[in-house]
Amino acid sequence: VDGISITEGPMTVDGIEASTRIAGSTNVNYTFTFTPKHQVLANGYVVIDFDSDYDASEAYVAADDPVFLSLPSSANQVKLRVKTGQVLEALTPQSVVVKQVINPAVVKDVYFTLTTQNLNGYSIDTGTSTALSMQSDRKSVV
Repeated sequence: VDGISITEGPMTVDGIEASTRIAGSTNVNYTFTFTPKHQVLANGYVVIDFDSDYDASEAYVAADDPVFLSLPSSANQVKLRVKTGQVLEALTPQSVVVKQVINPAVVKDVYFTLTTQNLNGYSIDTGTSTALSMQSDRKSVV
């Protein structure tokens, strides 16, 4: 609509949980909890940018997720659409589980950037997580 502009705001990334933090693990589930500053209407998007050492090319959300629908992903980015009839309310915590991610092969701290977008793909809010540390699968020798 002409005359209306969107001022991108900060999004709070409340937490990132991984089913395993072991470097190189496959089929890992990630739970992203975030609070957008602005409302995201149906058919808007949540874009999750992964560290460059991830492989999220086969990542998806479960078909029975009540809010999000998976779109084709790339190696380092997952794009989710807000389902028809759903709205992400402003200042309301949201949560989504992204499945079948491959962790980086190296032990390192990783960060995630989440961006909400309107149905035309314009950014609404953006936030970056705190560090999540990948771990070695080596056992300590005493």
